[in-house]
Amino acid sequence: MGAGSYLKSTIAPRRGFFGLLLSEVIGLREELQGRPQMRLSELDKVPDEVVRQMTPVFNKQLPYHIEDDRLLLKQKKTGVFQEVDRFNAQEMVILQHFDKQQTLEEIGRRVADEFGQDQEAAYQQVKTLFLRLAKHFLCFPAQPHDE
Repeated sequence: MGAGSYLKSTIAPRRGFFGLLLSEVIGLREELQGRPQMRLSELDKVPDEVVRQMTPVFNKQLPYHIEDDRLLLKQKKTGVFQEVDRFNAQEMVILQHFDKQQTLEEIGRRVADEFGQDQEAAYQQVKTLFLRLAKHFLCFPAQPHDE
């Protein structure tokens, strides 16, 4: 193993570690200032009027890729990409709207127009997909939200 490959293999995990450490410190500071924090896995407990205003962004630190209709995440222990989710055709379109500075509600309206369906039904699909991806730590709200 050459020096260059060693550096590549240790720098990325360190960056991920320090990124996580920084987010934990920021979260602790926010808690100490009286602003309660919430885990991504608990987003489904947030009131819907708050969720509608969330802007979904992808987690750039997570080693993943989307191949055809499959979400593949790199497993820490093996280093192998493993399928963790599949998307239908409409979800593939919804994914294209994430990371575009649009709220979930705005994305729902666009999807409703594009597929000629009810806005509320489209929003619920967008919300459901966002929550699924958040549970994999692949997506999260671009900004913190107060309940």
